Amino acid sequence: MKHFFSRNIIGILCLLSVFALIGCGEHNPNGHYAQDVRQEMDSLIKAAEDTTALLGLLDKYKAENNILGQEVTLRELGSQNCLAGRSYTAIKYLYQAYEIAIDNNDTIEISHICNQLAVNFGRMGILDQATLYHLTALHYISSYSDFKNPNNYKQYLSALNGIGKIYLIHKNYKTADTIFHKSLAGEKKINSRRGIAINMANLGQSKQKQGQIDSALYYYKKSMDANLQDHNTLGIGLSHSNYGSLYLQQGKYDKAIEEFKLASDYLIKTTDTWYWVEPILNLAKAYIAKGEFEAAKAQLDKAQKLTNNVHAMEYKARLYESFYDLYKKQGNYKEALNNYTRSIMFRDSMHFSNEKDHIRILHENMDQTRRKQELAKLASDYKLEKNKRIYTALGSAIIVLLLIILLTIMTNLLKARKQRNELQKQLELTRLNFFRNVTHELRTPLTIVIGMSEDLMENEKPSMSIIQKYLARINRQGKVMLELVNQLMDFNKVTSEIGLKQNYRHGDVIAHIAGILEDCEELCHMKQIQLSLARYEPEVNMDYEPDFITKILRNLINNACKFCPEEGGIIRVTTQVENKNLLVRVKDNGIGMDEETCKHVFEPYWQSKDGSQKKSSTGIGLALANRLVLAMNGTISVESALGTGTTFSFTLPLKHKEKAKSN
Repeated sequence: MKHFFSRNIIGILCLLSVFALIGCGEHNPNGHYAQDVRQEMDSLIKAAEDTTALLGLLDKYKAENNILGQEVTLRELGSQNCLAGRSYTAIKYLYQAYEIAIDNNDTIEISHICNQLAVNFGRMGILDQATLYHLTALHYISSYSDFKNPNNYKQYLSALNGIGKIYLIHKNYKTADTIFHKSLAGEKKINSRRGIAINMANLGQSKQKQGQIDSALYYYKKSMDANLQDHNTLGIGLSHSNYGSLYLQQGKYDKAIEEFKLASDYLIKTTDTWYWVEPILNLAKAYIAKGEFEAAKAQLDKAQKLTNNVHAMEYKARLYESFYDLYKKQGNYKEALNNYTRSIMFRDSMHFSNEKDHIRILHENMDQTRRKQELAKLASDYKLEKNKRIYTALGSAIIVLLLIILLTIMTNLLKARKQRNELQKQLELTRLNFFRNVTHELRTPLTIVIGMSEDLMENEKPSMSIIQKYLARINRQGKVMLELVNQLMDFNKVTSEIGLKQNYRHGDVIAHIAGILEDCEELCHMKQIQLSLARYEPEVNMDYEPDFITKILRNLINNACKFCPEEGGIIRVTTQVENKNLLVRVKDNGIGMDEETCKHVFEPYWQSKDGSQKKSSTGIGLALANRLVLAMNGTISVESALGTGTTFSFTLPLKHKEKAKSN
């Protein structure tokens, strides 16, 4: 469907351009602004002293309905926040600029904004989004921009360079080198020393990663020469950092430390705080290798303060990896383990789930971009060859019709694109929240287990009663972690094609439910919560799946415990037979939920946004209970209001379609 729309839109644009030439001359697809107008606006915006001045200009341009002014101001706000290390804020402004540029059909600004979005996503480690926006920039520049204009050509080279860096990250060195050489040739063509320095450095990094030290040193020297000629403080600092990384790789730690110190001295003078962290982390790494642990710790503390202001998962992962190396060499294994866990968390968050598939998709996208370029060129040639003065009256009528069709299609596409972007952002936020909550749920019992074991080791001659007491607590916390892991595995199974194996039994389900409540009494007792069972029938013989019912009730009771008051909490479980179904209710006197939360409470990973649900949760317990009830052909619902408690109800048929075993 997407290709169908693309082909039809291009065809409509071709016809539209033909008839537009009849009545009003050649169409300008680049936002309808002359180059001198753009340059004047860029100069005016860059003259603003700070973000406060920029926000004032933005309000002024909104009042004047100055679209170009809004685009450029929002783009500059994104650029300044990027330099200050505030990538999330930068993306917020750039998204606004992107939507305005799309509505205005300003392809030059679209390409410029897309490159900046790609840079910010790359710094945050979200490489799929970085790839998408670099490719989008490449498409718009190649299809609509005039390459005779150096600024447009520079944006094309920036997009090309960004794609090469992504190939480099994924260790596809051959393709990365090809792209860097192509970008380097373009920078030489426009005599951009800064662009030459950047591509030389990229080629050096590629050679270094391949173990070709001499080649890497050659490109790094070329990069340094270009930076010195350009008097580029940032580039000179990065060149020293590249030299240091080579010496560090060769084990020449004193030379590496010297280069990293020079790099830090240069980079600290620049406004782009994102680059400040790199030499400091490398300096700490060199000190650790030399065994100078106090100096390494000082550098890592300095880097940690910077990474708190720079939203870059790559830097945070490397920071905690260095802390891990430091504490491990010092014999502090507890802190080493904590920092290793943190580094893995950030490293996993930034990597793609399947790098090979991503490389394949990247190739396909680039091929598609190339085909679009060829198609755009053919369309352009076709427009120039047409007679501009044929069927003037008929052409005007067709223009109106095509404009209506195009406007309808573009409106629908823009709505779909906006919804897709919102969904992608929501999915990313949901994934990060889920990962953070699971980590928290595991960290608490792990911390208790480690603390207990350390207390036992420090006590030279503990009594048997103390040992048993500590082992009981360790065992209990281990069961908490095991239950969480089992819950995650069960949820994975019940959502997969294989599913959980059902093993029905026939017998008294009330006795089974009573046993479950007995197992939950200890948790409720610890929190001073009263747990009770009310049965309308003393015995109900039915077909039931014991393991499923156990998991459902434990999840519902555990959920009720989280949100009940710790003193005076009440959880009441009732059972009764109704219309050949077993009806079970779990009612509590907790804080309750609002209407919006009730609508989504059974959705996987869902978290309340109104602040009412303040307890940590993985977001899968109630979703698992819902799936298990549905697997047994039952129903589940919730009734709640803020401040009045919550009631979960589920029904199960008394007879299962397959014959159940006697209990």
